[in-house]
Amino acid sequence: MLFHLFVIFSLYKSISCQISCYACSNDSIKYDYIITAENIPTELNNCPIKNNQYECAVDIRWFLSSNTTEVDIVTDSRKRELAPADHTVTVDAIFGSNGLTQEIYHSLYYFCSTDKCNSASELKRLLLSLTLKDQLMELKDLLKPSEQFDGHWCLFFSNQTAEPCDIPVTVDPNNCKQCSAKFTTEPKTNTICAGCYNEEMQKDFLGREILFNLTDRTRTEIRMINCRSNHCNEIHTGDLIRQKCAIDFDFVKFLNTTIQVQSQTCNGISQYEQCSTNSACACFTMTDANDTGICALLSMDCASLLPCDFSNNTCHQSNTMCVRHPRCHDHPVCYPKSMIGKEICPPVRPSKELHY
Repeated sequence: MLFHLFVIFSLYKSISCQISCYACSNDSIKYDYIITAENIPTELNNCPIKNNQYECAVDIRWFLSSNTTEVDIVTDSRKRELAPADHTVTVDAIFGSNGLTQEIYHSLYYFCSTDKCNSASELKRLLLSLTLKDQLMELKDLLKPSEQFDGHWCLFFSNQTAEPCDIPVTVDPNNCKQCSAKFTTEPKTNTICAGCYNEEMQKDFLGREILFNLTDRTRTEIRMINCRSNHCNEIHTGDLIRQKCAIDFDFVKFLNTTIQVQSQTCNGISQYEQCSTNSACACFTMTDANDTGICALLSMDCASLLPCDFSNNTCHQSNTMCVRHPRCHDHPVCYPKSMIGKEICPPVRPSKELHY
């Protein structure tokens, strides 16, 4: 039994590792405007493809103060350290100030491990699923440095026990140069690290970051501040940052985004039985409804199909749906929706229509 499981895992791993990624450039691509879902640059559709990769990534950064955007569409080797899981979206909104100039910075980093998952079309779907609005500039007084900074203004507190804070929390206030705080909200824990830096001063900033895990549909949030004003790193500052910055990602909209395809169900027809006047079509069972099938073209072999996400029987590739395919030993695989149209598989009998 153990050997059997090992073989299955090894087969799955070998299939999942054989993916291709878009790799647009060794350097960030810069644009003199803010990219949205409505104005994706057309040249991103023509990026080279790298085969035999493990993971792909999209990194887009908006510099709102200068009205510019930078984009990286790359393979895993450049960005892997930014993602703790295999299918994630990390979104940041940062407001920074050096006392003279102010900057607003937004970013989205998408990490994925299915074939060609970092395409320009996926970037559009990401942006359509994203909500990102901030009024962080209204908190600019928190970043206004005092000419006579006093380390006693800083809050020193930590309720983090699993690992040490990455902010010094046991510093002599007389040696402080800058207050700092980090508020972390995870599915099961909430932690606070507040203290000060007593050596090289970090940049004054405040912001919010949320990591969306697309596999288990959970989120991890961090709110942070580095500042040099009176009581600027208090606990209520974390609440203010959340109130002034709206970040959300629609899991359902992104994971279930589909094109409209007219297809016929094949209820009452045995699995893989002919369901169309086209003899090359057969009835596939849909993984989310055991009593419902879809009539599809039986032409692709297992080697050309990627497995569904085993945790929830969904497909992360656009324009695919999770079905059970006879040539894949009935395992759930992601099947192209282009193979299920009524034009390809005309019905042999009157049937209901479904839209996917």
